[in-house]
Amino acid sequence: MAQGHSTLGFVVIMILYAVIGLLAAAGTVSIARKAFTPKAEQIFYGMFLIMIAAFYLAFTAYFGVSAAWRLEAGVVAAYVVIGALAVRLPFAEIRSGQIPGPFNIVTSFLRKVRGVLGNPWLGERI
Repeated sequence: MAQGHSTLGFVVIMILYAVIGLLAAAGTVSIARKAFTPKAEQIFYGMFLIMIAAFYLAFTAYFGVSAAWRLEAGVVAAYVVIGALAVRLPFAEIRSGQIPGPFNIVTSFLRKVRGVLGNPWLGERI
């Protein structure tokens, strides 16, 4: 019975993740279109990517996973580069939004399959 509850919880989390993401994106787009010109909106989103990258390091520090610093620093560096490119190139901004979703889905799936509560990429168990 516990396995069924766990699977149901996983499905609910995935649905919530998708719905909240879509609602947040729709709200952000509608507000940004009213507040910014198209070029200013592009610059805003490029800089916003860089701020989002800082959350990766904040979570790493909060959870105290020292083995993750190298990986997370690489992710942050990649997002800073993509954010800087997105200020000038709309294509970079569009593609950057497609990176976290698949990564989070694969990570969640690996945790579910392995029964691991740490980062499956680092082989951690909490």
